[in-house]
Amino acid sequence: MAVFVGHETALEFWRAYRVDPDGFDSVTPSRVVPSEGDRPSSKLIAYARSALHVPDGKPLHTCAFRREDRGNRADLREHVCGKLVRTPFCKVGRGLHVANPELAFLQAAVSMQPLQALRIGFELCGTYGFNDQEECVFSLAPLTSVGEIAKRYSSCSHLYGMKSIEGIVGKLLDGSASPYETDLAILLSLPSFYGGYNIHGFELNGEIDLPPGSFARWGKRTYRCDYLWRNEKVALEFESKSFHSPLGRTRDVIRENALNELGYTVISVTSDQLRYLASLDNVVASLRSALKTRGQITRKDAYERRLLLHSELFPGLKR
Repeated sequence: MAVFVGHETALEFWRAYRVDPDGFDSVTPSRVVPSEGDRPSSKLIAYARSALHVPDGKPLHTCAFRREDRGNRADLREHVCGKLVRTPFCKVGRGLHVANPELAFLQAAVSMQPLQALRIGFELCGTYGFNDQEECVFSLAPLTSVGEIAKRYSSCSHLYGMKSIEGIVGKLLDGSASPYETDLAILLSLPSFYGGYNIHGFELNGEIDLPPGSFARWGKRTYRCDYLWRNEKVALEFESKSFHSPLGRTRDVIRENALNELGYTVISVTSDQLRYLASLDNVVASLRSALKTRGQITRKDAYERRLLLHSELFPGLKR
C-alpha cells in the first residue's frame, strides 16, 4: 500500500525541503508508480500529512491511476495521472512517494497563473528559495534544471492541462540568483503581446573565464554576469547592493573595467531605473543598441501591456 503525493502538495514539499532538508526524512528516487486499484488507507494519508507538514484544513493532493481509483474524501484532492515513466516519484517515507521536482512543478503549473508559474520555475532552476516565513534564502543548489523539466514534460504531455503550459516550459531559464533577477529576466524576454521587451539569447549569471595573470590584476579568475549575451559580448549588470559604500562602488568599477578590457560592453541597471518604467525603457534602448537589434514592437498597445506586466512584477513601485 502506498500514497502518491503530487501537484501543489509535492511542489510545496520540494520548496520547503530545499531550504531546510533537516526538517524531513531522507529522500530517494523511486521506481514505484500508481497502479490500478491503489487506494491509500486513512492511516497512510494521516502519516503523509504529518510527514509533509500539511496543515489542517489544507487538502493533500494525491495521484491516482484511474478515475475509479479515487476515493471521496474531503481532505484529499485526487488527480488522475495514468501511466508515468522515467522514475517520476521519490520515496520520502514508508509507503509515501512524492512527485519529483519536475513533475510536481508541471502538475501544479497547470492550475497557476502564467506569471506565477514562470516565477516558480525560475526559482526551482535558480539558486534561491523561500523559507516558511517567506524570506528569501540565497546561495542554494538548483533543485532542477530547464533541461530536466523539458524532459519530464515530453514524457507526461498526455496529462490533463499539460498542453496549456507548453509555452511556460519554453520560457524558463537556468541560473537566476534572486527574485529581482527572475523578474527582470521575465520582463526582458517575454514577447510584446505579454508586455515584455522580446529580448532573448542571454544567460543568467553566465561565467566568463579571465586570461592568465588576471588574479594578480583584478583578484579574480572568473567573472559572473547577471545577464550575459556571450556571443555579442554584452553584459547587463545590477549595480552592487552595497552601492552606497565606497568599497561596493569600487568593486563595480574594477569589474566593469576588466570586462571592458576583454571587449565586453557592460550596461548597468540600478534599483531606481527598475522602479520607473520610463528609465528602464532607456536602459533597454542602450541594451538593444549594444546588441545591434531593433525593437520588435508591432502592437499599438505594447506600452500599456508592458506597463501592466511591470506593475505585476514590481508591485508598489512607481511607473
